[in-house]
Amino acid sequence: MKKTFLLLLNCFLLCLNANASEKVAHSPKVNMWVTDSGMKVAYVHVPNMIINLELAFHAGSSRDGANYGLASLTNNLVSAGGEKLSFDEIASQFDNSGVIFSYNSGKDSATLSLQSLSSKEFFEPAISTFTDMIKAPNFSDNDFTRIRSHALQEIKFKDQSPNSVAYKNFFSAMYHDHPYSHPSYGTEETVKLISQDMVKSFYNKHYCKENAVLAIVGDITEKEAHVLANRISSSLPSGSTLPSLEVIKEISSADVKVTYPSSQSKLVLGGLGVTPHSKDIFALDLASSILGGGLDSRLSIDIREKRGLVYGISAFVHPLELRGPFIISTQTKSENRNVASKEIKRIVADFVAHGATEEELRKVKKINISYHYEMFSQNSAIANVLALYMIYDLPSTYLEDYVSNVNKVTLEDVNKAISKYMKLNPLVSVVVGPHE
Repeated sequence: MKKTFLLLLNCFLLCLNANASEKVAHSPKVNMWVTDSGMKVAYVHVPNMIINLELAFHAGSSRDGANYGLASLTNNLVSAGGEKLSFDEIASQFDNSGVIFSYNSGKDSATLSLQSLSSKEFFEPAISTFTDMIKAPNFSDNDFTRIRSHALQEIKFKDQSPNSVAYKNFFSAMYHDHPYSHPSYGTEETVKLISQDMVKSFYNKHYCKENAVLAIVGDITEKEAHVLANRISSSLPSGSTLPSLEVIKEISSADVKVTYPSSQSKLVLGGLGVTPHSKDIFALDLASSILGGGLDSRLSIDIREKRGLVYGISAFVHPLELRGPFIISTQTKSENRNVASKEIKRIVADFVAHGATEEELRKVKKINISYHYEMFSQNSAIANVLALYMIYDLPSTYLEDYVSNVNKVTLEDVNKAISKYMKLNPLVSVVVGPHE
């Protein structure tokens, strides 16, 4: 949750440009195009003997309908067997080629990620297996039963985690009957009702070339990248673009208490934030870092260091296609939770009333840039950011303009964002722990 969309974009620029203060002309080159079938492609050349692919689809849990967990289950099943290869054969091929394959499903999108050595003897078997897998997943009886069983076990595990329970209830209380309200992994009741036909239908509708974006990063020429993109695009089924999601209504305050047998309590509170397209996203991101972005943040210094009420605390923005939340999250001894909650609200209220300082803004810009430069220096992170960039259909110059846009943020901009988004009124608050 803490690796927000905006910060990932920050990391992308920095991991390719050691000097973030340089002009746009010195930014790394990102080549973008659209295949004949309509699939968006972004390419970055990195001469490091590795190639990373990030194939993303508008196929997140917001498309589940009433079948909560369908998007996640489909995403898990894609690698279970392809047009010609079984689950074991796919796993064996990837292992023999030294490939790292992963998949992920969130609220807005689902991804299939692949990393391989760039030499032909390794990459060719890897991409052949990958295209076989996405061309016609077989969703066999045995694979479906096995993967669904694993999904149900994961749900039980998450329902025993105070952190997962807290976020599950937070999104439910904030978004009510909106598609963002339910957990991406679904519920035990809904996943049990998902059938193979539902999975096949979801795949054909959402994992089509018209709803796909592809990021290619690594030791491959642009000409080769064009050929590769067409090869992947032609392996996907044809379909049509999806309708827009319903707009988010204004939220109302909610105070949720979930009983959990532990000596500690998990606290999650917040309100509606922004979309990736918001003009306030840069200022709000910096404001959240000042408030709770690290050990030098206001919340950490006051509540963790001075008062010793919590083990750790964070404030962050989680942009989504249709207004994601602004969140404050912490964990404390159960006997301290009421005091901790009260102090959090006091500090936020003071932050809203008086705003940030020039010194805080200067420091947080420097810290964020340094932190993300170090953290996101791998092909996989670059590919992930590029895929997010295309999924959210941001302007073509967004990445090039990122550094200058951050540098343009003034203290007045930050304080306006604080006043607009951090009033915590209405407030959604969730406490998971022992209750009378």
